[in-house]
Amino acid sequence: MKFYNMKIRAIKQICLCLTLMPYVIYASSGTQQTVNQLNSKVNTALAGSPAASVDSVRSEAFASVPDTLMPLSPNEIKDVRRIFNRTQQAGAFTGDVPAKPVSSTIMVDISPGASPPVVRLSSGFVSSLVFLDSSGAPWPIQAYDLGDPKSFNIQWSQSSGENSIDNTLMIQAITMYKVANLAVVLKGLNTPIMLTLVPGQEVVDYRVDIRAPGLGPKARPTYNMMPASASSVLIDILNDVGPDKAKRLTVKGSNASAWLVDKTMYLRTDMTVVSPSWISTMSGSEGGVNAYELPQSSVVLALKNGKVNKLQIEGF
Repeated sequence: MKFYNMKIRAIKQICLCLTLMPYVIYASSGTQQTVNQLNSKVNTALAGSPAASVDSVRSEAFASVPDTLMPLSPNEIKDVRRIFNRTQQAGAFTGDVPAKPVSSTIMVDISPGASPPVVRLSSGFVSSLVFLDSSGAPWPIQAYDLGDPKSFNIQWSQSSGENSIDNTLMIQAITMYKVANLAVVLKGLNTPIMLTLVPGQEVVDYRVDIRAPGLGPKARPTYNMMPASASSVLIDILNDVGPDKAKRLTVKGSNASAWLVDKTMYLRTDMTVVSPSWISTMSGSEGGVNAYELPQSSVVLALKNGKVNKLQIEGF
């Protein structure tokens, strides 16, 4: 009888091991903690504990596997993801307010003692530097040298031809706050153009038209133009900035701007003024906009696309 009971007990142990074997194999790919828990339950069941039936051990073993292998709940996983996203966002932070993009025109003074112009940059933004002569014609670049090549990236097309852009540099700051300078040699101009590159500013120059003194190899024919050193006011007019103490006038008949200083009128327009005779003028890049110094007049005749337009000036 005793031998019979031992035989029955051995058969039950074999059946129990076969029943728990899939869970043991599954847990082997998980953590060591899961394996230890399952081994403990198997040993308890084989010891003949009344509470360790095959069904209860199977249920407990299955219930413990998800909690051990995936201890976080779905909501907790979402919270961790949100924390990670906020960390990534903080790492990309560059300022409370995005940099303001502007386009401007500057006049270069290459005389000794003059301060070099400043180009405002920002990491992640590309700025274009367009070099022009005093007539507004493109001035091709011969060479350039960068003070800190590791902190700035410059692209330049050296192709020649009628539609080439060999007068333009595309520059981007790699770091936020490293300051450097840039030397640009224009064809036919012995003195290099020196520029100061300042990243990390609240305003970023998307495009800068840099006008060098003198006439370049692609100069347009001009007449009655004042010397470049006397054109600082017209540079401001091209940038849509009126002279100091100027009175703003109203222009009807065109999208133009006008100012009055004493008896002298300044006009910014995309047309070509034909009357009255202007005192001096300056053209923007590729002739897109023109600045004029004129005698005070309530009517201006301007030419655009072969058609004469009448501009009415009011507010004197």
